[in-house]
Amino acid sequence: MPIITTALRSAQAASTSSSNSQNSLAASSSSTAILASTPLDKLVALLYQLDSWTDQIEPQSKPQRFGNLAFRDWGGRLTERSQQLHEQLLPKHLHVFIPELKAYLDDAFGSFTRIDYGSGHELCFFAWVCFLYRLNFFHVSSSSEVYSNKADTRKKAGKEQEETNTVADVDVEEAIGIDMHLNQPEVMVYGA
Repeated sequence: MPIITTALRSAQAASTSSSNSQNSLAASSSSTAILASTPLDKLVALLYQLDSWTDQIEPQSKPQRFGNLAFRDWGGRLTERSQQLHEQLLPKHLHVFIPELKAYLDDAFGSFTRIDYGSGHELCFFAWVCFLYRLNFFHVSSSSEVYSNKADTRKKAGKEQEETNTVADVDVEEAIGIDMHLNQPEVMVYGA
């Protein structure tokens, strides 16, 4: 958990200044409720919670050909709890958008059937954050604040899954550079 935890703590520290917020975010990582005050804090708390699942779901020790099947268990938990996570994250007036948002988040960390991860999954997370932004979930004046605090956090969450469960990174072997979505910061800062 070192990479993602460090990234989450940095993002959380950058987006909040009160120690009470820090305590509630740390406590929420292992609980089922997302306890935070600002939308950015809530998003970080959700990512902490997803990160805690990597520690809770141990990699399987039996030999496997393409990646650890624990990744499927992690993905199953995400899919199973995605509705509840969105209900905790979003204010009630945005709950009507949960079915659409859920589809993006469910695909944002990899293919749980193929046990792989690629830039298409990165794009799903990016689209999910953009959708939240377009719904005015963040209530920020600058989209660069959203991007700078959250983009690397998600990428590191995916990388930890790859490292822990030996998930194949399809971009490296199949499509280097073709659809790496390197313009994400510009889209978030300057608009689509």
